[in-house]
Amino acid sequence: NPLTVDSFALEPGYHYRLVGFKIAPLRGGKYRLRVRVGSEAAYLESVEVRSEGRASSEREITHPLSARLGDKISLRGYDLVKVKNPFLWGLLKLLFPRGESWIYGLVGAKDPSALRPGDILDLALFWESEAPLERSYTVFTHLVGPVPNPATGKPVWAQDDQEPMEGLYPTTHGFPNVMWADHYELALPADAPPGDYILEVGMYLRETGERLPVTGEGADPESRRIILKTIRVEE
Repeated sequence: NPLTVDSFALEPGYHYRLVGFKIAPLRGGKYRLRVRVGSEAAYLESVEVRSEGRASSEREITHPLSARLGDKISLRGYDLVKVKNPFLWGLLKLLFPRGESWIYGLVGAKDPSALRPGDILDLALFWESEAPLERSYTVFTHLVGPVPNPATGKPVWAQDDQEPMEGLYPTTHGFPNVMWADHYELALPADAPPGDYILEVGMYLRETGERLPVTGEGADPESRRIILKTIRVEE
């Protein structure tokens, strides 16, 4: 699906729009660009899309893990960035999806030790699947605080729940032995109290809320969650 990055009028009758496309990992090959306005459509140039599903050696995982969800999915690690400029961060991440290190210094702080109310985190989870699952699971990413959130009555103060790769890579379409980076955004509200917050992740069925069992590093089998780290939120 296209994502409009920028749009403005050049002169009467003409309009400029910069558009980016998210392509599911491993679906490489030759593609034709099609533009449609109303009922009229036209094909533009063909482009070759290279498969970039596996984390490359240039982008090492900051926090390697060995954790399992169910019997077919592994969490191989994660990266964490505190975003300074959300708009610029989103644009650069779209243009440079492999996460070149200079991006962090420009618009983010990698692996923050502390947060403040209103801060935004970009969490990259590195998944690997041995085989497709029979059902589609949703990933949950939560920042669990020291006291309940008055807006919900629960201790979750920030969350981003979605299917892997924003639905482009559901668990029913796993590719064996391929690792990919899956990004989530966690925004702390302005009234988040100070204290220690737990960063937890896992997978569940949206229809029933049932979570996949977890094992390995950081696993909390009783709650069926993987605890990544504890982050201090300061006033």
